Amino acid sequence: MKKLKKLFNYALAITFHFIPRNKHLWLTGKTSEWGYNDFTPPAFFDNSKYFFLYLVNNTDEKVYWVSSSKHEIELLKKYNLPYIKYGTPKYFFTTLRAQFFFHHYGINQINTILQANSTQIDFWHGTPLKKIRYDVVPKSTKKMNFLARFVGVNKTEYLSSTSDYLSKTILAKAFDLPLEQCINFGYPRTDIMKLNRQDTLDFCKKYANELLPYIETCSKFKKIILYMPTWRDDDPDYFSKANIDFQSLNSQLEKLGYAFFLKLHPLTKFTPVDKLSNIFQINNDVDIYPFLTYTDFLITDYSSIYFDYLLLDKEIIFIPYDLENYTKNRELYFSFDEITPGKKYYSFADFINNLNQIEKLDYSADRKKVKELLYTDYNFDACEKTYNYFRRSI
Repeated sequence: MKKLKKLFNYALAITFHFIPRNKHLWLTGKTSEWGYNDFTPPAFFDNSKYFFLYLVNNTDEKVYWVSSSKHEIELLKKYNLPYIKYGTPKYFFTTLRAQFFFHHYGINQINTILQANSTQIDFWHGTPLKKIRYDVVPKSTKKMNFLARFVGVNKTEYLSSTSDYLSKTILAKAFDLPLEQCINFGYPRTDIMKLNRQDTLDFCKKYANELLPYIETCSKFKKIILYMPTWRDDDPDYFSKANIDFQSLNSQLEKLGYAFFLKLHPLTKFTPVDKLSNIFQINNDVDIYPFLTYTDFLITDYSSIYFDYLLLDKEIIFIPYDLENYTKNRELYFSFDEITPGKKYYSFADFINNLNQIEKLDYSADRKKVKELLYTDYNFDACEKTYNYFRRSI
């Protein structure tokens, strides 16, 4: 069956090969699985979402979100956004006609054969702290067959980056791309962070309703702490090993008037914590980016979200309780201490005992140093710069 589908896709690609693609037609979406069992991809999120919304609201381009998820399609309908259902005649025709495709989890999220000879933009999903792509798994040496070469499968791929330094030292090599195909305009998802709280609230009412209850909760507390640990490839049960005494944490939070929001990685099996007065759990599949402007502190371990959070110039706290084991299983690009500009606690007990000191933290100089290394001329304008770059190229 798979071979027949592949031959069918090649037959379509060859049929359309000599017909010019529509330079005003853009597609994105996520139709394949994560590659992990028992996980469903989050709906309508990350860099693709923000570039998609930019195109819809600021240009005259034809743009569609391709989806195989009933839940995601209902969400797009709710927000009155253009979509195409995966597998329909419109999907095949539009995929064969579009000139531009953009993704954030690899260019294979929409059929690579049907995308042949198009322009593919991979926004990826974060500035890498840990090694990625071909620095982790060697690139296949298997040669493309004649049909793939003929129709131009994977012919043009551009990769989003945040700085010249990042492109030169990591990304071009990790993705096996010419340096000129790394575009250093920043990530579309961080553009939302330029908005003030009222504008962010308006955005959420329009495109991120799921965040409204959490935003309303923030108004009741003096300070807002967001904790976002990263995924561990070798240990899906990593969260329980953080040994967080939530009762003790809540007691300290009550005294200080702080709120503590927990947001686990989308691939993490949802593990509900006890409902407590000052601790709130955000669903794994929620798009967290509009919420960041409402926070005062970010806590993480190795999540690349802290690189994005640098743009807010707020304090970052690191709790790498399993640093030795983590780096044993996933090699880092940088020295952990040198690239993590914030206070470090190596256990949650230590963090809880010092919670009343976090308002005195000031790692602004360290944050500035890392930000200057990882961002080149970014002014919350990744969407605009990316769009203008490709419009000028056609």
